[in-house]
Amino acid sequence: MMFVALVLLACGDEPQDDTQQDDTQQDDTQQSVEGMGYRGLTDQSFSCEDNEEDCDGGCDGNRAPTVGAPQLVVNGAPASEVAIGDHLVLRFPFEDLDDNLGCGEVSWSLIAPSMAQDSSAWLCSNFPGGTALSGLYLEMDMGTLTAGSYSATVRLSDLCAEPSDRAEWSREL
Repeated sequence: MMFVALVLLACGDEPQDDTQQDDTQQDDTQQSVEGMGYRGLTDQSFSCEDNEEDCDGGCDGNRAPTVGAPQLVVNGAPASEVAIGDHLVLRFPFEDLDDNLGCGEVSWSLIAPSMAQDSSAWLCSNFPGGTALSGLYLEMDMGTLTAGSYSATVRLSDLCAEPSDRAEWSREL
């Protein structure tokens, strides 16, 4: 059974989810999408706060956040390649020099065998300004990989609605 979990640093309102699944696949290739949370290198959860007063800020001179190329974590260890049967987690580093990602948004798309998803979620008000200081990553737990095409895209928008470039990963197995 293939398991796909999205672990994306978000909280607050329920994510908007436009999941489409191909029900013609047999049960052993069905996939599911899990909820959202925070994960860092030490696998400790981040405590999300929802304070609307923190969502007011000046946007003069605001710079766009960045999302870097993903690091591959295969079967629990850093790797550069993946193969069928591997358990894959994509870790996307991110930074916002203005430290105003709180109250912004994370959006992502995921294409895997028999599944496609486009979603977004509001970022909690105390969302950290980046991986360098917090040790947190935007993570996608892709589960155990089967034969087929995979594509993942992540994008952040800050409090001022300034979007990052899209960070992408894709493989054909």
